[in-house]
Amino acid sequence: MAIYQPSFCIPRNQAIDATNQDDMTFSFKLNGNNPLVAYNIQIFDNDTNERVYQLVSTENEEKIEEKIKEICNWINWQEQKQVRVKEAKEDFEKTTIKTDFRDALRKTINKHRPSLAKMESLVTKADKKRAGQKDENGNEIVITADDVQEYFRYWETFLIDLNKYIGDDENPQENTGEYLLQSIDSWTNIDPQRKDGIEYEKNNIAYMARKLVEWQALNKIKSQYKSLRLYYDDIDKARKNTSVADYTYVNKDTFNKAKQSLFLIFSEYANEAFFGKDLYEAVNSVWIRVDFDKLSDEIDNVYSKWLEEVKQEEYALAHLTGGYTKQQTNMYESPTESSSNVKQILKKGSEVAIITQNPQAPSGWYYISNNGVFGYVQSKDIELYNIENGKYYLANPIYPTNYEGEQNTVYHQLPINILENGKSYKWSVTLYWSTSGKYNEDDKIDGSLVSVENYFDTRKIPTIGIKNYKEVFSFPSNYTTLVKDATMYVEDEDRNIVIKSGTSVRIIKLINDESASIEYVEEGTNKTYIGITPITNLADLGLYEEENDIMPLVLSKKATFVGSYEQEQFVSIAYFRWILYKLQYDTEEIVEVVKDTGMVPSADFQFFYEGFLNDEKYALKIFVQTLDNVEVETELVKFKASYLTYPIENMINAENSPIEHGIIVEWSNLRLIKGEIIGNAEYEHDLPVKGKTSLKLDKHSELIFDKDKGKPLSVDFDTNQILCTRFDEDRPTEVQRYYTASGLDDNGDVVSKTLELVPDENTQTTGKAILRYTVRTAKNTTTYEQIIFASSLYWYVIIMTSTGFTVFTKYAQGLFPALDQYPHLNKFTGNIGLYPDALTYLEEPSKRVEYNYQTIVDRDGNEI
Repeated sequence: MAIYQPSFCIPRNQAIDATNQDDMTFSFKLNGNNPLVAYNIQIFDNDTNERVYQLVSTENEEKIEEKIKEICNWINWQEQKQVRVKEAKEDFEKTTIKTDFRDALRKTINKHRPSLAKMESLVTKADKKRAGQKDENGNEIVITADDVQEYFRYWETFLIDLNKYIGDDENPQENTGEYLLQSIDSWTNIDPQRKDGIEYEKNNIAYMARKLVEWQALNKIKSQYKSLRLYYDDIDKARKNTSVADYTYVNKDTFNKAKQSLFLIFSEYANEAFFGKDLYEAVNSVWIRVDFDKLSDEIDNVYSKWLEEVKQEEYALAHLTGGYTKQQTNMYESPTESSSNVKQILKKGSEVAIITQNPQAPSGWYYISNNGVFGYVQSKDIELYNIENGKYYLANPIYPTNYEGEQNTVYHQLPINILENGKSYKWSVTLYWSTSGKYNEDDKIDGSLVSVENYFDTRKIPTIGIKNYKEVFSFPSNYTTLVKDATMYVEDEDRNIVIKSGTSVRIIKLINDESASIEYVEEGTNKTYIGITPITNLADLGLYEEENDIMPLVLSKKATFVGSYEQEQFVSIAYFRWILYKLQYDTEEIVEVVKDTGMVPSADFQFFYEGFLNDEKYALKIFVQTLDNVEVETELVKFKASYLTYPIENMINAENSPIEHGIIVEWSNLRLIKGEIIGNAEYEHDLPVKGKTSLKLDKHSELIFDKDKGKPLSVDFDTNQILCTRFDEDRPTEVQRYYTASGLDDNGDVVSKTLELVPDENTQTTGKAILRYTVRTAKNTTTYEQIIFASSLYWYVIIMTSTGFTVFTKYAQGLFPALDQYPHLNKFTGNIGLYPDALTYLEEPSKRVEYNYQTIVDRDGNEI
């Protein structure tokens, strides 16, 4: 006979969340020989022994039916959303709204070109007059009040048109940026996750996060417009305090501002790089990100999730009130048998969940749910399960073990919210078995067994995250204006500066509820100041109301992350774990684990890391296990490191060049380091007398700095080494050695380190290889390995210690050595030492090349 084996609760026997669908999966195992054919589950209050739930009961049937109808309503919404996405995609592909917008901008530029030419002519004339020159006839140059008035009238017209084409977000007119972007909103304004409708709401967090991303470029133009408008107003106010014929403000500075006002509309007509960003490009940057296919996939994913949920509920209901089809059976739209009324065709043996609540089916019919679709079937075509005496019959018997001799597990999904979090319960299961093939009849049941009662607690799943999120992260392009003059202390210069009311500033981060760190770019000098100002000085907290989908920034090479933890029943943390990943820049996929704390047995929920590389992307994931063994984890928290310099102060120092936008490498404590070229090399230009030139190395050639005062270079064993290298091949066929060093440990024993690139069996097809770092001491040899994708497209910055190594990637072109390979005065630090010129970082690969692991080509099709 079948004997019950102690049952257990998924995912923990100790504590579950009664509001979580996964936690409400109960399971048990069998042993013995005979098949399980039916069971019933009962749950009792542990303190009062009162039964609070029974699987086979009228109340349970009603709850399942209500849940089925609720989920079917969600599924119906997803179907409507999918139709809308399809229609919106067709409208988007046919519309001429963007080209109409561009053509209108072109016409406006052409309309104003004569005005711009007249302004430029008047500026030339004013400059000559100021210089005391005469006209072509030798007469004194005359500039009238009408000339000055016309100059400023043209300028103001440019600003008026710029504002007109930006548009009013409350009432946008056609052919404005606001109108175009709101049109895109009307096509994509669909939230796949919502259960009660299609549209995002204006105050919905997801809606605001979406706007935050899509409208970023236009918001930048708005900020530039405000700055230009304020500049004009200040000049116009100052001009009106002088005589009407005063041409003081008719000059190159004001002309350039006027020109910028015009070409911020459409800079295709301007040659100056100064006007490289315009209104059309701002709108276009949003347009090209519209992805209906992605939105459609998200809707399908949610649809599939809810369809699986309704199938679970239907399965449960079928074994409480339903049965199965005796043969192929039609499901009808209404209780009328006609071919035109057929809604679905059910195969023989299909389980049907009979809905006993409204609508009531007439005699001879059942109202059923099948895969989220409601309809009617004739009762004569249905064989009902025998559900008397509290038995939940299985569709098929389950034997205690499978054909491999492994115990089978029975899982049952119970409804959520039938229990109350914060209480203690016990549950048991009654099992029924049969030796007969006709197991779905009570008189064929051969025996039953009630399990022991299994104790468990109900506890709400904790919510975890980063408590100091707003303090540790900054958000890009968060511009606002000052509502009054602000005095800001600049720590770097130990002085106060005054910023006028109306000036545009960028919010770096909120310090607290009263103050914010801001960035101010001084007009004319373009000098950047960073300081702190009261929030009351700011018009608002920036153009963006939410920060959800913008990748935040860490403005330092180090940060302390403080975890947040909330649990309704006040269960404490037992363990926490932080994992820091490095992301591939373009795809933002994980490429390596930078730091893993492991499970830390503490409630001091913090994580400190020092060593973020500038302009690289990272992600954090947090894990927590509570004292009652509940485990939770966060989604990836993605961010980018962005700061002015990155020093690593050790035997070798690497930092960003503030002038050449690259890396300066220095060796402290080492002098007269000799460099040697092995293989063929040439300079891009002849070796100059002054300055530097780029050195090009042939494939497999090497530039090695390995001698200190003519002797082999060695460094202390525990010193960090920083190696910046490029791999010779995308798909190496043999081991390549990139680094070797030797020295003495504290006992005088020889130690050595090597770094090698080792191809694996898939390297030739995927580019995947192994970076192997070996540390050999007198007593043992330790090897560290990391899988990477070898590519000559990147420079790899590798930081090595005695206990491991970290790999970072940079996309760069060229290595620039000093004039000769001997010490020079470092103009940045004032120290004497050998320093290669900076690596020149180019754009990210996705913006300039198309590449795979077979070929790498530039935009012109030339193989790299």
